Amino acid sequence: MEKFYYKSFMINGEKFTFVPSHRTPLKSHKNDVDLCNTQLTIPYEEMEAAIKELQENGRYKDFIVSEYIAERDRKEAERMQKNIEYWNGIRKENERKAEIMKEVIEDIKTYCKCKEEIVCLVYCRTAN
Repeated sequence: MEKFYYKSFMINGEKFTFVPSHRTPLKSHKNDVDLCNTQLTIPYEEMEAAIKELQENGRYKDFIVSEYIAERDRKEAERMQKNIEYWNGIRKENERKAEIMKEVIEDIKTYCKCKEEIVCLVYCRTAN
């Protein structure tokens, strides 16, 4: 366990990795390993048996690979949906601001047409 950094393996085309635990108190978890991004923590000595069990049966103790993948995909879909909603909101806000700018420019042009002494209009658009 002293020179152990990680151990990767495949289950149904998905990559999983065991890494040192680093849970506290460290003296209680000195020889433990975690399956990345999951709640599975096991002793280092059980790691090879766990990998074999996960690859053959898709489960080890209370960790079930298919449930983990389904939950991970659901969370990713939710995150993507929130991301899409966020960017759609920004796009709508930009469109609204562009319309406001068009209205302001038209108002200024209309005002300037009424004033004969003004030859041309110069305006500067600032990024907000």
